[in-house]
Amino acid sequence: MMNSLTDRMHHQDSPWPAFMAEAVSGVLLVVVILVGFALARGHGVVPLGSPPTFPKIIPSPTVPPTVPPTRSDEIPTLPPLTAVPEKRDHEERLVHLLERMNHTLDTLANPKPPEAFVTALDRLGQQMVQATQSMITAQTRVLEEQTLNHEVLLGIKERLGSLEAVVSGPAPLPETLPRTNEPSYDSVTAPRVVFSGAAQTREQFFFQLRAALTRSQLRVLIDDRTAVITLPANLDFDRGSSAPGPRQRRALAALAHGLAQVLPCHLPHESADKNCPDPSSTAVRIASVRVQGHAAYAPPGTRRFFFNQKLAAARADQALKAMLSSEPDILSIKNHRGEEVFASEGAVIGQAEEKNGQQLDLRFFFEPPDNTGGDSPQSSTERSRETPP
Repeated sequence: MMNSLTDRMHHQDSPWPAFMAEAVSGVLLVVVILVGFALARGHGVVPLGSPPTFPKIIPSPTVPPTVPPTRSDEIPTLPPLTAVPEKRDHEERLVHLLERMNHTLDTLANPKPPEAFVTALDRLGQQMVQATQSMITAQTRVLEEQTLNHEVLLGIKERLGSLEAVVSGPAPLPETLPRTNEPSYDSVTAPRVVFSGAAQTREQFFFQLRAALTRSQLRVLIDDRTAVITLPANLDFDRGSSAPGPRQRRALAALAHGLAQVLPCHLPHESADKNCPDPSSTAVRIASVRVQGHAAYAPPGTRRFFFNQKLAAARADQALKAMLSSEPDILSIKNHRGEEVFASEGAVIGQAEEKNGQQLDLRFFFEPPDNTGGDSPQSSTERSRETPP
């Protein structure tokens, strides 16, 4: 038992159990020596170092004559040898002491936390799990409420836009016009300027278009020199959005309706509308109409620039789809080459431009010889970009 206990203690990694094992072995050795001395003293064995004793001479008693035993006489049986009470007590105490020491050594080698500490840790873990679940539930409710509130606000915004459109129509507010220093072209208040040559035919075309848009209660900014129509500021796109709202859709529908009335009279003679007015007023011929979406300035080559470029193209594409959905007939309008007149493109504004980058333009290209000098649509584009507003 001692050897196994000592071997087990020597295999522990910590020096404290090894020290306790050595101490216990020494104590056990001392206890065994003391028990041995106690047993030797109880049986009359003289321990080493004690003075010698001599037995006293006692005369032997008279021996009676030997009588042979008979059959009836039996040899008495001796009682079984029993251990001395003191020796048995010492052994029991030694065994009990060894058991307690083994238990103590096991506790030191493999300490166990108190039950109260373990119970407290379990309760703390349960409380943490409950708190986490409560937090997740609260966050989910907050997100649901925010989503619901956002949907309600969008609904209110849509209704306000509808009411505003019903009350004021798609025309912009007076204080929002003009976008630049150019005068506001109204069929009633705009001054009549007479041009000569090819410019006169272009001016007549925009005069007819302006009158048609005014009948649709849509006022726009028209630049005769660059052949560009710009929608008013209150019809700009929201920042970062390419989807036109209800007010923008109504304005685009009015614009498409006005173009559907004017453009058929400015096509090649074989495809022109028979109900057009005096042929002398339709000398200008439309080559293409490009719906141009814009986005805010960003340094070229950056990720923001490419994002804004895609945003501008998406705005132009969505606007053209809204126009075609309200007036599907304008999709069949073709130029003298048999190509569709309407197209869409996007552009990021320059750093020096005064535009806010959220507006929508319509750029017109005319067929020669109505452009001065018989320019092609491509050269007309370059000249219109170089011409200041």
